[in-house]
Amino acid sequence: MIEGHSSPEVAEIKQASAEHQITMRNIFDQVFSDLFGKDVRSTPTYSYTWMADQLGHIALGWITVYGVYMAQALVWDTELYLETMTLGDRATVGPSRQFLLLYVVLPFAVWAGKELLDYRAAVREAQGFFPFDHADLQSNVRIALLYFTIGILIGAAALLGPGWTAAILPALALVGVTAAVPWVTQKMTLQQMAVPYLLRLADFPGRTLVVAGEKSVAHKIGMAAAPATTPTADQLRAYINDFIHLKMGKRRHMVITAEGGRGNSQLAVALATELGYNGHVVRYMSFSQFLDLTVLDTPDFQPIGLEYWDWRRAQVIVVDEIDVVFRPWLAEDPRTALAALRRKIPAAVRERIKIGMWGTVWALTLPPDRDDSRERRFLDALVAAFDVTADELFEVRIRTDA
Repeated sequence: MIEGHSSPEVAEIKQASAEHQITMRNIFDQVFSDLFGKDVRSTPTYSYTWMADQLGHIALGWITVYGVYMAQALVWDTELYLETMTLGDRATVGPSRQFLLLYVVLPFAVWAGKELLDYRAAVREAQGFFPFDHADLQSNVRIALLYFTIGILIGAAALLGPGWTAAILPALALVGVTAAVPWVTQKMTLQQMAVPYLLRLADFPGRTLVVAGEKSVAHKIGMAAAPATTPTADQLRAYINDFIHLKMGKRRHMVITAEGGRGNSQLAVALATELGYNGHVVRYMSFSQFLDLTVLDTPDFQPIGLEYWDWRRAQVIVVDEIDVVFRPWLAEDPRTALAALRRKIPAAVRERIKIGMWGTVWALTLPPDRDDSRERRFLDALVAAFDVTADELFEVRIRTDA
């Protein structure tokens, strides 16, 4: 349960999450749109890309079987690898059982080896600060090999004749469709976040150090004494792991700060990606878009062939490009700017962010002179505009290890 809030409020959050669950009807509509509704105006979706990948795996498995068949036909006499086989009342001439096994085992070994090499390459390329998700990548390898196998079996059956293909095709189709459901669900969850790209935390650049302070945020805005210690890297990893699994114990608002080009937007996208991979309802948007939507308190524009989560029902909102809008506001009169920001945000929206969400993420670019006045003003604005408490704020600062 979220600390400091009553059980009806927690129930409201859970109800909002339940209403965003992807149903089989949603999956059918998305698959139908991806397969039959695409044209040059449509936005490519992650679900469409994933299905195209798996159909490609099936085709490659099938093609490899025929490649092996043609290669061995050049080496051996046809009498050595052909025999008469029966299916019901029909007799067909096809590959012998020994060679048929070769057509299945050799292509599978080829693609299994390729997937193993890709897996090892991905592990090597992981940057190292955040832990690598071996289980997720292993799941990707297994699902790819499943669809390779489906293609291989279809190709081997086709060599025996159309009757064999017709006999196994329904079972293989059932396996393929059943296996696709959780993966299409995951891709729909990711594409409805509206992130510009996907980035796993393990791929966040290793040249960048991330340091964090929870009490330091309250200290900067005059709501607490100076923190005694800075959290260690392990403590930061544990905190972010709890955040992306929504296990914080209480509502959190994370502020990512960095100089320009140091990766604050990348980290914001990575956090959104991880939340999405864990099945949570997340919306990513720029600060200007956030202000437009909150003032109107309406859902935003939906591209053709793609539906975004309604930000008003999201569990977590990720807001990027804050400095583009926020910098001129705070340049001359910070107090007037803070008051104007609060007036712009309707009370219902402030209450929704305070009560109806698990948390928010804000990516703020700092000036290169390391003057933290803009950061302090933004933290002031965040507290004032949305009625959040200082102990709900957590800062993640990114700096280059010079």
